[in-house]
Amino acid sequence: MEKTQEILKHLFDLYNDAQWSEKDILNWCQKNTERYSAWEKAFKYIELETVFYAIDNYWRYKSNKTQPTIAKLLAMIATGEAHKAKQPKIVRYYNPANDFMAMDIKLGRCKHIISDYQRAVEYIINDMLCREMPASEWAKLDYSDKVKQAQEKGLFNELDEVLEKLCASENKQC
Repeated sequence: MEKTQEILKHLFDLYNDAQWSEKDILNWCQKNTERYSAWEKAFKYIELETVFYAIDNYWRYKSNKTQPTIAKLLAMIATGEAHKAKQPKIVRYYNPANDFMAMDIKLGRCKHIISDYQRAVEYIINDMLCREMPASEWAKLDYSDKVKQAQEKGLFNELDEVLEKLCASENKQC
């Protein structure tokens, strides 16, 4: 089945009670050559997955009764609404500040509170790491990736110095 036929099958399966077979789609395409041609031209250069997302989003968030027009789907794709159907990425928030403080407690040298460690970690991933790589690359990273990059570059080896500098800048006794 070609791309346009797959799009139409997906659309018809959602908006009709019966499932459409490949033969049903071919018959519809032969009977409605002008409409088929319009669908083919409209989505020729758009990825199949993106069109499916647009159709799914229209069905979920706009109307599950009336089929979307080509123009409505193209508008959704153009505005980025076609990608809302993607499953959200599960983000596991790892805060290395907790581990650093726990390690210092174990070693009997913990002189700071957790917020100091958190500020130090933020300084390392937001200031020091940003200087170690192009800003455009850094901006694309999420928190976990920034932590990983900072670890790989050995930036957390300077945690004690960063903690001391932060405390000194706030006139805190360490």
